[in-house]
Amino acid sequence: MTTIHLPARTPNRTLLEGLHRELSAEIEEASAVVRLWSQPAGDGDDDVDAGTRAARREQDVAILSSIRGRLRQVERCLERTDAGEYGRCEVCGGSIPAARLGIFPSATTCVTCQKEHERRA
Repeated sequence: MTTIHLPARTPNRTLLEGLHRELSAEIEEASAVVRLWSQPAGDGDDDVDAGTRAARREQDVAILSSIRGRLRQVERCLERTDAGEYGRCEVCGGSIPAARLGIFPSATTCVTCQKEHERRA
C-alpha cells in the first residue's frame, strides 16, 4: 500500500500538542479522583453511603476511560502527522474535509466512515 503525503494538509501541530498536554493533565486529575473514591469508607458510612461511593467511582472511571481514548486519538493523529498522512481517512483513504479538521483537529476518519462506525457500534 502506498502512503500518500499531503504537505499542504499538515495540521497545526502546536494545537495538537496543546490538546495532548490538556488531556494528559485531565487524566492526572481524573485518576486522583478515582483513587479518592477507591479509599475505604469511613466508620460512619452506611450501605447508602457505600452505594453512592461505588456509583460515583464507576462514573469517574468511565470519564477517565473516555479521556484516555481521546488522548490515544490525539497521539494517533500526531503519528499520522509525522508520517505525512494527516487529512486522509485511515479507513477509506479519502480526504477528510478541512471543515471537519477545523472543528475536530484529531479526526482520523472522514464523516462517511465515522457515521458507518457509529452505526455499527
